[in-house]
Amino acid sequence: MADYQPLDISGWCNAGVSLLGEVPEVALGRQTFRGLPFLIGAEDGAAGDRCYISFGDSNEGVTVPINETAQRVVVAHRLLETKVTTGGPLGIEVAEYVFHYADGGEERVAIRERFEIGLQVEREFMPRLCCHADAAIKKAAFVVENLTVNTGAMRRNLDATGGG
Repeated sequence: MADYQPLDISGWCNAGVSLLGEVPEVALGRQTFRGLPFLIGAEDGAAGDRCYISFGDSNEGVTVPINETAQRVVVAHRLLETKVTTGGPLGIEVAEYVFHYADGGEERVAIRERFEIGLQVEREFMPRLCCHADAAIKKAAFVVENLTVNTGAMRRNLDATGGG
């Protein structure tokens, strides 16, 4: 068994891609986010009208049984509205997950804006930032791999500057 297994929640999905507004293209079906497998909607990705769980203005929760021993549970979630861009506070609780254990115990996990969930703008910015960081690391590795050190010149420079 793989370390991470996507959980089929399509039976609880009550909203489609139209919930996101004008988004150019939405990936459905089996997806990988940050190296982890997820299942968005149905396995075949065909049910674009029922691929998300939406609560709208409701405070009612949804119970999704895992029915397996899980060491970790990773949830892909998205915040559709924010007041942060107009001066609203950071860190307000926007959701809560409650994990119920087989022994009757439970764990409550608060989902706070800008901590456990962020803005769409950040989601679009971070991959580009990672690509730039990757390119910089590759260039630095090339420089280090091809570096020729003139130990005599280095010693003279260290002596002339007092080692700094």
